[in-house]
Amino acid sequence: PAARLEGEITLEIREGLRQLISAVQLAEPEREYPPEIRQVMAQMRAELVGQPYFTRRKLLLRSGLLEAYQELGYPEVRVVVHDRPGENPEDIILLAELTSGAKVRIREIEISGNQRSSDDFILHRLEISPGDIYRDSARRESFRELYRSGLFTRVDIGISPAAAEAEAAEEQRTLLVAVEEAKAQEIFLEAGWGSYEMLRGRVGFIDRNLFGAGRILRLESGASLKGAESKAGITDPWLLESKITADLSVYYRVRQEPAFTRRETGAGLIFSRTLPHQMFASLGYQIRRSDITEIEADTTLESLEVGYAVASIKLQLSRDTRNDIFFPSAGQRAFGAVESAEKALGSNLTFYRFTTGWRHFSSLGNHTVLGLRADAGLILPGSGQDNIPLSERFYSGGENSVRSFREGMLGPKDLAGNPVGGMAYNLLSVELRRRLRDNLAVSLFFDYGNLSPNQSRLEEGETTIASRSEVIDATFSDYFKDFRPGLGAGIQYLLPVGPARLDFAFNPDRRADRHEPDFVIHFSLGMAF
Repeated sequence: PAARLEGEITLEIREGLRQLISAVQLAEPEREYPPEIRQVMAQMRAELVGQPYFTRRKLLLRSGLLEAYQELGYPEVRVVVHDRPGENPEDIILLAELTSGAKVRIREIEISGNQRSSDDFILHRLEISPGDIYRDSARRESFRELYRSGLFTRVDIGISPAAAEAEAAEEQRTLLVAVEEAKAQEIFLEAGWGSYEMLRGRVGFIDRNLFGAGRILRLESGASLKGAESKAGITDPWLLESKITADLSVYYRVRQEPAFTRRETGAGLIFSRTLPHQMFASLGYQIRRSDITEIEADTTLESLEVGYAVASIKLQLSRDTRNDIFFPSAGQRAFGAVESAEKALGSNLTFYRFTTGWRHFSSLGNHTVLGLRADAGLILPGSGQDNIPLSERFYSGGENSVRSFREGMLGPKDLAGNPVGGMAYNLLSVELRRRLRDNLAVSLFFDYGNLSPNQSRLEEGETTIASRSEVIDATFSDYFKDFRPGLGAGIQYLLPVGPARLDFAFNPDRRADRHEPDFVIHFSLGMAF
């Protein structure tokens, strides 16, 4: 082996003279400068005078002056900052030399590169109009708005060059907008699996730039071993050129639930808007016809309505700060919704539905994440409505609920063990997730939830249908009672469309009289929350 050599390295550091910024000045102080420039210079003096001198502080002064001049409409301003010695050896004077160039006003806008998108659509995304002073902040915001539309892969915004003979204090220039369009039309095919629906698939068509106006057309159909759905919709992300999104949709769906089969035909109109602080609000009107068939549960004492129309208004607020929608490691999501169905809106039923939820994710280090969930819901019959039909009630249990139960099987049942749902629910979950590799993770979880009322009329031994007041009293009386647990572990394989998840859940408080299983295995796509 080669001989090992050792030695010492000595570094000698001589600090030299410590230089401080003693003054920040304009090279031509007698010139008439705009008030905004004088204000920037005052701010720079307050920040820099007395501070140690190094090159980055020259760049700070230069960028501040450039930004101020460009906001005043001088896109070709030149700023050179010199460092000059002061009266004392340690003093440095920063001297800013300015050449403003001509002030630019937009004469016209020229658009190029758009094949499908109309000129009007692009013009409405711009924060600059003919006659405006050319400001750099408006250019940047226009750039962002065009990219936010999702219709372009490249956007360039600039101005035409000055005429060779131009020497005026203000010039008329052309705003040049060049774009390269992204692919707008897409046909998609999706396949998945759920522990209740089992094999499921979806096919559809999307046009994200309908008629060149940035509107979105969606046509899709899906089916599983438990049902099918077809829907069509048009979305206008800028309703009447505002920041409000409008979504109009129609649909038909059929789904086999554990105790009945539901068929629905409906339409909805939803207005939504993104708010500050990562908040989102929506207000919508929906009308639908529901028909309940193949009812297995004994509903003689629950609800006799098997065909009805629901027309309702729903308001929802949400806030989402998660760092990933599929497998978050930080952030939270909270939401709340209020829905009102009234006969004045065209509904056969009257009810008020309230739902709320919260998820929180925090990293514990070493690729480990703690996830928390809390959900709650309440539906109350309105005036003249004695009870709530089975298909409008809440159900609990399943791959995304209390996982120690099969789909919809937690809570009140008829005497044959068929679920009849509840008027309220609560759900709490704690989940510890650990990523083993880039695409493989494991988890431990605890779910705790209930439905209220906790028992059906038949289980209570009643012989008549409950009145509206009895339904409300029973719901609030049992609201925090009869929570059912689920304890288990899972493994997730992370795919681009979401995790493929296998969960094993054990019921530590099994009730044999309700035919509850000792454990349940779920296989599905996506995390439980």
